[in-house]
Amino acid sequence: MLVHAIEVYTSTWANDFIDAQQLRAIRLVFQYLPPACADGNDLEAREKMANGAALAGFGLANANVTLAHCLAHSLGGHSHPPHGRARGCYYLIQWSILLVQIRSDTGDCPLPGHRRR
Repeated sequence: MLVHAIEVYTSTWANDFIDAQQLRAIRLVFQYLPPACADGNDLEAREKMANGAALAGFGLANANVTLAHCLAHSLGGHSHPPHGRARGCYYLIQWSILLVQIRSDTGDCPLPGHRRR
């Protein structure tokens, strides 16, 4: 749920409404995941986690998903890792590529073949 909310929040299709939903979902995870894990009978924490999952899902339906999300589904069909774990790994790769692109565009990339402008 957390990875989905972050993915949607950083989507190029996001807007003010989606951002508000995803920020709320992220806050709910950090506030209610520890008590929900510590005590499975904590109904308030479980309800808040369910609400956060629904908010993240609304965002997935409205802000499109990234290539990394699609790759995680493909990996899941092949090797069967948990979707969140596969998604998190591809998310790191996706953001690393984006960082190289940003640094290349600004002339601040230390990689060979990327010259300063």
